Amino acid sequence: TSTRTTVTANPTLKLGLTDTLDVEASYAARVETRTTTGGTTTRASSGGDLYLRAKYNLIGNSGGRLSAAISPYVKLPTAGRQIGNGAVEGGVIAPVQLTLGNGLQILIDPELDLLQNGSGHGTHLNLANLISVSRALSPTVTLSAEIWSDANFEPVKTVTQSSLDLGLAWIPKAAPSLQLDGGVNLGLNRSTPDLQVYAGVSHRF
Repeated sequence: TSTRTTVTANPTLKLGLTDTLDVEASYAARVETRTTTGGTTTRASSGGDLYLRAKYNLIGNSGGRLSAAISPYVKLPTAGRQIGNGAVEGGVIAPVQLTLGNGLQILIDPELDLLQNGSGHGTHLNLANLISVSRALSPTVTLSAEIWSDANFEPVKTVTQSSLDLGLAWIPKAAPSLQLDGGVNLGLNRSTPDLQVYAGVSHRF
């Protein structure tokens, strides 16, 4: 069995409320899956789930080498049943970033989620973590390399995933509030998608 998922138009809108607090909303306009088993292909598509987040900066907002934040989120089940699981789920993320010399940054991004069981009854924990090293190659170009891991404690079977992720971001000199980025995620075990490719654009208003 092979599965290909395409996500189109997946914007995140972020609004700063204070110097230390912002709120975010993320929604995929279209999610399409294509699954092939034994020569038979099935397709499903709909909009995605709606994610609402808040992010509160704990330290490092006004500068310094160390910054840390806490970011609780909730997922609202707006996707079709062939795409989503129809459940309200949520969790919390606690990113910590260390800025070193020569344009080098290290990000540790642990996450704790409470997810619905596959049976549709009850919930279980999911633990994820990301360790990222990024380096500014120039004032406008940044390269990043990440190791991502996830442990889903589904009662039937614990599933672990991991990937190596490489990314590149570019901020045009003529448009300092605009960023173009792209990357590739390479699965490191059989439970992880073999290949994920993305491209995006960010703009600060």
